[in-house]
Amino acid sequence: MNISIVTVYEPITNLGSFLQCYALKLYLEELGHRVVVVENVSIWKSIKSKLFTLNPKRALLLRWLKCYYTYKDIKRLEIVNKEKWIPSDSDCVIYGSDEIWNLHNPYFRDELFWGIGVDIPKIGYAISCGHMTEDEFRGFPRCQEAVTEFRVVYTRDNRTKELLKSNINVFDGLVCDPTFLVPLSQLTKEIKLPDKRYLLVYTYGLSNEHISYVKRFASENNLLIVSPCFWHIWADRVIECSALQFSSLIQGAEYVFTTTFHGAVFTMLNHKRCAIYAQREKVKELVAGCGVQRLLIDDDTDYLAFSEIIKSAFPTITFESSLEKQRNQSKKLLNNTLNQIKLWAE
Repeated sequence: MNISIVTVYEPITNLGSFLQCYALKLYLEELGHRVVVVENVSIWKSIKSKLFTLNPKRALLLRWLKCYYTYKDIKRLEIVNKEKWIPSDSDCVIYGSDEIWNLHNPYFRDELFWGIGVDIPKIGYAISCGHMTEDEFRGFPRCQEAVTEFRVVYTRDNRTKELLKSNINVFDGLVCDPTFLVPLSQLTKEIKLPDKRYLLVYTYGLSNEHISYVKRFASENNLLIVSPCFWHIWADRVIECSALQFSSLIQGAEYVFTTTFHGAVFTMLNHKRCAIYAQREKVKELVAGCGVQRLLIDDDTDYLAFSEIIKSAFPTITFESSLEKQRNQSKKLLNNTLNQIKLWAE
């Protein structure tokens, strides 16, 4: 079948958004489908904006590298702008994953993300509403009505499932993020690693207390502090990379500390000794859903506990057993839905 994907995918601001889109594309192609990704805002506009940002000057080279790597990543997708997209040329549209139904973010109030005016079969896969509230959802009746037209909606977190089920018949269970659907090797490209042993920290930002934990742990264990893509003054080295090189940086690390959803995904997929601080509930649910909640720290975790958690061996058997069940169920659900649409089309 011809399948269109509507999601977020640009690695300029979020490596994970590209990786989940690319993984879904790879999996659908593995099933024999032809896949295009529908573009909301031109990626060249995003690149231009990043390229010609004047400040901070200290990150100028990093921004230019980011644009270069973004160009390399995006070439792996077949993209069609929404103004030129003809939905009827596809047999169905898959919406998701990521937070594309988070109306709290004005970007996702665009009709594109809700399938408004699209009359072919629509599937929501690993959909998330982020931290959108019920009141915010009620404030956009067109979006509420649009979701009732979906063939099926599969969510990746319980908050989204509970919020949506009062409006539509949502699958009573969760599916895994697309990055879990394909072998890790397909999402990993080589990169030159630091010569020194390092602690990788992947975060948008940390509290002063957690920064002190990171610096103390690195000092006590003779580790370099490496931050992929985010400039942090407390990091020893900031390494710009493509989305597909991100996993390689994690693979090469002695330890990982992360606060993000896809940071946690790729840390677990690489079976790294780690500590994960769940700044958002979706991260906590992800880690607990994989049976490895002992890797989580919170605001009450002291340095001794942090050190013990990050030094402990990764629970590989528990994680892989849980992942296999999630992956198999998610593949079965998605495959069955696509087969039903194919039969209907014939």
